[in-house]
Amino acid sequence: VNVKATADNDVGKTIDITAIAGGLGAVSLGAALSFADITNNVDASLISGASAGSGTVTVIAEDKTDIDSEALGAAIGISYAAGIVASEAEKNSTIDASVGGVVTAANATVTAADQGKVKSLGQSAAGGLSGAGAGAHVTAIDGASVTARSLDNTTFNLGSGALNIIASATPQTEAKADGVAVSGGLSIGASISDAQVSTTINSWLGRNTTVNAGGLTLTARQLRSGISESAKATSFAASGGLLLGASATTSDADAIVVLDSHVGDNSTLNLGSGTAAITASVDSKQYSKSSGINAGFVAAGFNEASATSDNDINASLGNTVKV
Repeated sequence: VNVKATADNDVGKTIDITAIAGGLGAVSLGAALSFADITNNVDASLISGASAGSGTVTVIAEDKTDIDSEALGAAIGISYAAGIVASEAEKNSTIDASVGGVVTAANATVTAADQGKVKSLGQSAAGGLSGAGAGAHVTAIDGASVTARSLDNTTFNLGSGALNIIASATPQTEAKADGVAVSGGLSIGASISDAQVSTTINSWLGRNTTVNAGGLTLTARQLRSGISESAKATSFAASGGLLLGASATTSDADAIVVLDSHVGDNSTLNLGSGTAAITASVDSKQYSKSSGINAGFVAAGFNEASATSDNDINASLGNTVKV
């Protein structure tokens, strides 16, 4: 018995959007805005139980969608020029895989998973004889709620087989902002990048659940895609002017992860000589970098980068659980 619900890319990415703007004139402005937003609700459920005999019962809910947002802007002015771009990519997903009733099989697996890349890019450039300014503001956000569970009052009859309930998320957000301004007078460049991850991952055995099996694995985990960062933010700005060249950059890479792996109250685990593994774990990496180059009779620059990781991890047995 197999139940599966998937949100996936069709061809390429689920959302791939690019905004391009340019300006040319005595006073010139090039402004580009790109916003990509996706909300997925993925639900796979088997709430009335199943009888698979010597077969396997599998319930899977997964989100594999990718988002890519790009904003590119440039301006050239005989006198003054300004290039301004803003790009945002945001993905919010709710993934739920659940089983209820009486399940009879050789093995049973309940899996909920979220993965996919959320990428945002903004690049601006400006050049003018008297003055030029370039700015880029870029945001990439991945917010996911992932739950794999058995409902309250569920019974698993699996003989010597195993029950696996696994919830996982593999976030990968990237925000990159670049701004370059050049003039014969005053030049100012500014870039802001913000990459955010916010995930809630639950692996639950419901209350009053009976497991007759050879083993139980209950896992909530956050993973990384290879060696990639969970959240990556980079900002760069450059300015050059005969009188003034100034720039400012900030970048933030932040991850907030809440994990809960829990056996519900009044449950009974009849595992014979088998084992129960109730685990919760995080593999998270954040990267943030800000840099700038400034040239002029007066040159000034400000660069700030920050990266944070906030994890709340719980693995527990409820009240009056019998093992």
